[in-house]
Order: sequence, then structure tokens, then C-alpha cells
Amino acid sequence: MQESAEQTRLSSNDKPRIIDQKVEDVNSKHVIVLNIGGTIASHRTERGYAPSPPNRFLEDLLKLANFHDDSVNLAPIRSLPRYTKHGLNPIALPKREDDKLRIFYAMHELLPLLDSSDMNQTDWVRLAVAIQLFYRDFDGFVILHGTDTMCYTSSALSFMLENLGKTIIITGAQIPLVEPDSDAASNLYGSIFIAGNFIIPEVSLYCCNKLYRGNRSTKLSANEFEAFSSPNATPIAIKGTKLKSN
Repeated sequence: MQESAEQTRLSSNDKPRIIDQKVEDVNSKHVIVLNIGGTIASHRTERGYAPSPPNRFLEDLLKLANFHDDSVNLAPIRSLPRYTKHGLNPIALPKREDDKLRIFYAMHELLPLLDSSDMNQTDWVRLAVAIQLFYRDFDGFVILHGTDTMCYTSSALSFMLENLGKTIIITGAQIPLVEPDSDAASNLYGSIFIAGNFIIPEVSLYCCNKLYRGNRSTKLSANEFEAFSSPNATPIAIKGTKLKSN
């Protein structure tokens, strides 16, 4: 995965390098969303929440106006090798008034989708292999994951994926996307936005408008939306109307 000598993986003591992608490409960037499950991609069953059937999460996501821009002609984008070689369909993320970049994203599910408690080391390898598969074709990566074991996965991947030159963000939700008052849409939109607009060459964790280092984060609450913290390191960035880096 080595891109260049200037894009090596950060050590835990380095100040994060956030590079505005507008400098490199004033047209568009492409993000792959890897869905491995968790509460964010769950639905109701008689026994409580369970991982959604294949493609169900994307169908539900596209019912939300802030995740697709139907005014964009996707035909030329769909024909790009980065999408055709993997059998993926691009989706245009709506642009805000002051956005310069157009971000396209695609969804890839790692089946079977898992509850957070069912994740183990084999699944870390599955994620690493998927990132390797898409690495040269996409500019940024977002992983959908259950929150209970998200810190373990983000920490493991931070050591498994060396010499990164691209942004990898793990995110999830306390409440499924399909439920009222869910935090899923905000967490996913923020993750795609950051992964498409900025190069932060490490594994990070995004929750409640804060971007944490993947190997410096911990879950503090099963009930609060602001469920994560990083006691020994300040957040890499905080998203408001603008992205503020620390």
C-alpha cells in the first residue's frame, strides 16, 4: 500500500497531517464504504435488532436526501474502471454551497454482516483484505462497524495497515439508521465528507462530529451519542460548519 516516502503511516507521537484534497483535484474524489455490520446497519426483529439482509442498508440510506444527488449524471462515472472492475454503482453525495469537490461513494458489504459482539480477528483480516482490494481505486475509506468493539478493530487495523497514504475512518451508531432520532446519518455523512475532502493517512474513528486516532480511542457509554473519547490524545479534528484540526 505504499504510496510515497511522503505518505508514510504516522507514529502515535506525530501530529496528524491533514491535507486538503482540493489542492490535488478540483473535480471529484471517490470513497468506498465497507459495511461489515453493527447497530448502524441493523433492523428490528422479534428478538431485537439484527444485522440487515444484503443490500437493505443501502436501500434505506438512499431514502435520505442528503446521501444522493439525483441531478448528477452518473453514466460517465459508472463507466470508470474503478467502479466497473469491482461491479460497484457510484452515488453522488450532495454538495454544500461552498464545497469545491464532488464526492462520489459506493457501498461494498462484507457478508455476512455481523453484530459487534461477533467480531473477531478473522474479521479484522477480512477488512484489511478489502482495503487492499480497493486501495488503488479509491481516495478514501469508510468502515461501518458496531460500536461495542469498534475501538478494538480500529486499533488492530492501525497496526495491520502500514505506510498508508489515504484516509481510513471507522464509524457506527448507537441507534440504527432506520430508527427515529438515529445518530447514524450524521456519523456516516461526516465520515464520507472527511474521507473525500482530506488526506489523513491513518486509521481513525469518527463519532458525534469528532475524529479520533484509531489506536487512542475508547468507548465510554452505551447510551450517549457522544460515546467515545480519547483520554491520552486530543481528537484529530472536530467537524462543525468547517473541519477544525488539532
